[in-house]
Amino acid sequence: MSERRNGRRTDQVANPGAGHASLKGAAHVKDGTPNQDSAVLGMLSLGRLGRTVIMAVSDGAGSARHSQYGSRAACAAGVASLTRQLGRNSAIAVKEHLLRSALQRAARRARRSVMTTARKMDRSAGPANANEYACTLMLAVVSQRLVGVAHVGDGCVVAGDGDEWNLLSAPDNGEFANETRFLTNPRNLPRITVAPGSDFRCVAVITDGLKDVALSRGTAPYDRFWTPLYRALSRNGVSGFSAVLDTMLRKVADAGKAIDDCTIAACVMRGPKR
Repeated sequence: MSERRNGRRTDQVANPGAGHASLKGAAHVKDGTPNQDSAVLGMLSLGRLGRTVIMAVSDGAGSARHSQYGSRAACAAGVASLTRQLGRNSAIAVKEHLLRSALQRAARRARRSVMTTARKMDRSAGPANANEYACTLMLAVVSQRLVGVAHVGDGCVVAGDGDEWNLLSAPDNGEFANETRFLTNPRNLPRITVAPGSDFRCVAVITDGLKDVALSRGTAPYDRFWTPLYRALSRNGVSGFSAVLDTMLRKVADAGKAIDDCTIAACVMRGPKR
């Protein structure tokens, strides 16, 4: 939606908009390994409850030979599960206890999908080794009423009002440095976070590869990264989200700061404050 104020044209996001982008890290380019990150988005119209966005982002383990297949399966299954659940019961988007349960079920479905993928791909090579498909998972459901996250492993979810930014879900790196938790380990239960949707205008999910540019000292969102990105997304409208995110990743790579694979999914619920 566009409107004119004082003779100038301004763009606003009339409906929730979302996009994602991913870039192979320099280390993977050098050694010829694939981009092991994955991202999948979904959007549903829930009638009077408005539109709800679903985002799934996963980072395949660098030490796992087939982790790109694991991350892809986890994201696809997580989004499919949440889409089905919301389609059957739209109250999930507005009731915290229902959203928590839906996110837990979706994370379980994502894990089962990774295990199924491992069995199918390894059928000719003997027993499946799920560790070769290890990946993290971040699932986010964003509605006008609630924002919910299911999170296993590193990466993070950032949310803000366009000026101030918060870690909605912080990295879960395990007990030791340079370690993380993976979805394929049944002991690693998803961490569930639910917050009021009215508190935020933008929600974004990033893999660990973007941590150095998106977080200040690795612990808090870096305003000088997030605020300009949010404004660029708002100016371009829903059709240009992925292009804006891709341009940002290219700039990160040109600055020599994309050593690991970098992936981001972002959703803007409302345009800049007036």
